[in-house]
Amino acid sequence: MHARTQRGRSMASPSRQSADPVALFARLDAQPQAFELFEALRWLECAHPAQPRLGQAARPLEEPVRLGQRASLEFPPRDIDSVHAGVDGRPPTLRTLSLGLFGPHGALPLHLTEHAIERESAGDPTFAAFADMFHHRMIALWYRAWADARPTVQMDRVGDDRFGARLDALTGVDQPALRDRDAMPVAARRHFAGRFIAQARNAEGLRAVLTGLFDVPVQVQEFVANWLTLPEEGRLRMGRAAARIGRDATLGASARNAQHRFRLRIGPLEIARYREFLPGGQALDVLTAAVRGYIGDEQAWDLQLVLAREDVPLPVLGQGQRIGLSLWLGHYRRTLDADQLVLTSP
Repeated sequence: MHARTQRGRSMASPSRQSADPVALFARLDAQPQAFELFEALRWLECAHPAQPRLGQAARPLEEPVRLGQRASLEFPPRDIDSVHAGVDGRPPTLRTLSLGLFGPHGALPLHLTEHAIERESAGDPTFAAFADMFHHRMIALWYRAWADARPTVQMDRVGDDRFGARLDALTGVDQPALRDRDAMPVAARRHFAGRFIAQARNAEGLRAVLTGLFDVPVQVQEFVANWLTLPEEGRLRMGRAAARIGRDATLGASARNAQHRFRLRIGPLEIARYREFLPGGQALDVLTAAVRGYIGDEQAWDLQLVLAREDVPLPVLGQGQRIGLSLWLGHYRRTLDADQLVLTSP
């Protein structure tokens, strides 16, 4: 879509891009102080989308990183102490300065922290390595509890978004076959779930959905008059019911009605954005799906597109314009926006 609709573009793709694992570890190794612990773990999960999430693997070797804590009596100046690359097929190691058994905030007595420091200084990391078996599980579960409570983190991995699945259930598209039934982006439907599940559907709600989805000016004009074709059995026949003149008789084959149709007026738009709402354009398909998803098929509607007067093209052949849609013969008066085009809903 157009650059002005970046918000709508992002809604169409709920997945996040995976980071380069090598570059990520290089950044963590060079500047550990630039990362918060849970931020770094989230990046690591995104960098290894094929591996289980932290805290969910059946075996620690299946997880993208091993977690541990450096024994220290200092108050931690940062979250991450160091990152070490894995050897012999083992995952890399990330050591923290907090959220462990050691240190001023740890669960173990301070003399055990001192003992671990002394043994590591003597070249014997056995005690610290033993404690890291518990540290890995503890930190991974703490991170998992933090991540599971945040919808934005759950969106990092396609197919494992529990919060998104709940929103899909609320909007009635929790099954994959229903989720892809129209052009409405999944992320956009979730974003406007509050509007789609509201019992009262009104013009203000529809305008809010379309304005937020496309980032364009939208007006909803209610009670647009149109002519309804009467079936043969409903037309006036002398000697039948509903034939009282001045009461319920209707002359002709159609009746004027202003209760079941509304009009969407979108614009003024730039020419490039205008073309996206023309028949065959991606924006028109999404618009149709959004309107139908919000109001259903109970009411008829049409679309009035408004082209900004300064963008009205000259009638020149070979420029990819479509007569009657984006091109008008003759000299167009540039004092007003071009709003003659009205499209009937499919």
